[in-house]
Amino acid sequence: MVGFALKFCPSDGRPKLRGRTYDLRSAYKQFAVHPDDRAALRMGVNVPGREQCAIIGFNSLPFGAVGSVAGFLRVSQAVWFLGYFGLGLLWSAFYDDYTLLSRCELESSSSWACEALFNLLGLAYATEGHKCKPFDDKFKTLGLEVNTGSFQQGFVLVGHTESRREELHGQLAAALEANTMTSKDAERMRGRMIFFEGYAFGRVANSAVKALGRLCNSPEPVSKFSASMRTTLEFLQQRVLQGRPLKIQGSLNQTWLVFTDGACDPAAREGSVGGVIYDPNGNCLQFFGERVPDRVMDDLLERSQNPIHELEVLPVLIAAELWGQTYAEAQVVYYIDNESSLMAYIRGDGETQRAAQMIHAFVQQESAMQHRVWFGRVPSYSNPADGPSRLDFKEVLELGATKTSINWELVMKHLEL
Repeated sequence: MVGFALKFCPSDGRPKLRGRTYDLRSAYKQFAVHPDDRAALRMGVNVPGREQCAIIGFNSLPFGAVGSVAGFLRVSQAVWFLGYFGLGLLWSAFYDDYTLLSRCELESSSSWACEALFNLLGLAYATEGHKCKPFDDKFKTLGLEVNTGSFQQGFVLVGHTESRREELHGQLAAALEANTMTSKDAERMRGRMIFFEGYAFGRVANSAVKALGRLCNSPEPVSKFSASMRTTLEFLQQRVLQGRPLKIQGSLNQTWLVFTDGACDPAAREGSVGGVIYDPNGNCLQFFGERVPDRVMDDLLERSQNPIHELEVLPVLIAAELWGQTYAEAQVVYYIDNESSLMAYIRGDGETQRAAQMIHAFVQQESAMQHRVWFGRVPSYSNPADGPSRLDFKEVLELGATKTSINWELVMKHLEL
């Protein structure tokens, strides 16, 4: 929503944008159960001191019930639809929270339209307290903080509040001090870190969160953290303090396409990689295709008789290093024709040590350049990088692409060779 607002507002005349959040009070209790369901709906409730439970009925939606969620979401979406298409409100809905954005000069009109809609529908919303804040260029919604102060400069930030960061940091510090953690506490921490990572840019913490997940399956609390687990928790400590917020800007409306491929001939002890980049308009711009240096191949062949996994992972990292600045802060889709490499990039962790090092370097680049990445499967016969990976450049040259040279010294640095 913000991305399109930036796209359609001229860069030399963007208005000042502010926002606020409307919160429905006791949202589920505002909606009645259908008479047919009310006649049959009952719940057993434990009564302290009695052997038998009490059976109760409902006049309104019971909070947490599956049917309540489904029914309420339909109502929530309907209210959003009326406000967006009927009243022209620039807002979003998440359960009972409605986040409303407005130009400064239209704030009173936006508030009146929103509140009038709620009143006409008989919906009670917070009118005082911490859930009723006026329009501001820095406001909270769903436990997150939205900063629209730089909308005129072309971007909006969405991230975690300082209180949430400090709380998570304190919990991790307590675990490190105790030097142990139960599986239940590990599962709770993992869930909180997954939510945190959803609103902190990049995927550099994926492997750390995955390592934390291994504690969730432990039947007994570990008597003492291993050195690697302490390193993991210390990394997450720094992550919650330093993780960058999501930066929403006009470049989100651009999608670049990158195709990569790798080839391996174990008998000849040779390997090669290729890649092709297309701009958002579908023009084939550049490509690379080279044999992998003997130094790298010797290292890979020492670890595997057929290191095709590593050779399919490698060109994605090379593409990000070569062209990352071209699609900085934009969307990019990497198409890969190898399933194991595709899944490794999706989860942010390689199947082998070398593949893991490559993907670690990739996610660092992804975070530094604010790439919005997606990974897709492409059949080999439809992959334009198939030719360059075998040093056949005829097709890409006919498409007007220019050749780019690979910086193998940088690759070897990532692999610590």
